[in-house]
Amino acid sequence: MKTEIEELKEELYLAYDTTLNMIPFPGNRWISGYHDVTSYEELNEWENTAIQKVMDGSRGDYKEDSGHSRKPCPLCGQAPVPTIEDKKGFTREGLSRHLEGSHKSRKCKMMHAARRVGILYMKENAIRQQQEQQHAVAKEKTARLISENPLIAKVLGSKRKSK
Repeated sequence: MKTEIEELKEELYLAYDTTLNMIPFPGNRWISGYHDVTSYEELNEWENTAIQKVMDGSRGDYKEDSGHSRKPCPLCGQAPVPTIEDKKGFTREGLSRHLEGSHKSRKCKMMHAARRVGILYMKENAIRQQQEQQHAVAKEKTARLISENPLIAKVLGSKRKSK
């Protein structure tokens, strides 16, 4: 039976996952892969790769001849409060900081959500692997006990024949 905390965790996961499914194309492809991580090292690697994909994929949105071109985040749609009239959006450098959450920038909500879902998957996979290992060990111990004790083998054998 699920505890209230487990149910709340499941609801939070579903909320994160639903949010991530709202990212428009091609942004949703740029950050895919967070479900496949198995360690924090892999998670950090995924995040760096995803940020690079977003930066590479959004390169065409910025005018190469002008370092002052600004666009909202392609994942969450957020744009910083303009400090100069009619200059809404991130510069390329600002977008990078936003995706990373560095230099006092507020981290992209979609990158944060994807990271959280990655952590949840990572923990679930670790628990599942541990349970599978425990089951395999228990099965091995049972088989060894049966093979070492002829009486147990005989009783189990007669029960199996009667079924």
